[in-house]
Amino acid sequence: MMPRPQAFQTAQQDFDQLLADIAEALDLSSRHQAYTVLESVLHAKRRRLDAPQIITYAGSLPPLLAALFVQGWSVDAPTSSGPVTDAEIEALRAAHNFAPPGAYVTVMALIEKADG
Repeated sequence: MMPRPQAFQTAQQDFDQLLADIAEALDLSSRHQAYTVLESVLHAKRRRLDAPQIITYAGSLPPLLAALFVQGWSVDAPTSSGPVTDAEIEALRAAHNFAPPGAYVTVMALIEKADG
C-alpha cells in the first residue's frame, strides 16, 4: 500500500492553521469570518486569471485551498482586470463579511507563507 502524500495527511490541520492565522492577522473574531474572507480573496484572484492559469495556480496550492479556489468556477466565467479592491473582497456574503481594508494583500501573503 502506498502512503498518502504529506500534503493530504495534514490538509485539515494546515487549513485550520491558515484560518487561525487569517483571523489573527485581520483581527477577526472567528474562523467562520476568516473562511469568508479567504474564499473571497481566492475567488478575486481567480477572476484575474485565464483557464490555464487557474489550473496551474490551483495545482500549486495545498489540497483544501485548491478546492476552495476552484469551487463554483466555470471555464466560461468572465475574467476581471485591474487590481483587487476592498469592495470586491467585501462583496461575498456582504452581511457576514468582516474583511478589513487591505485584506487581499494580507491573505495572499499568508497563503504564500502557508504554501511554503
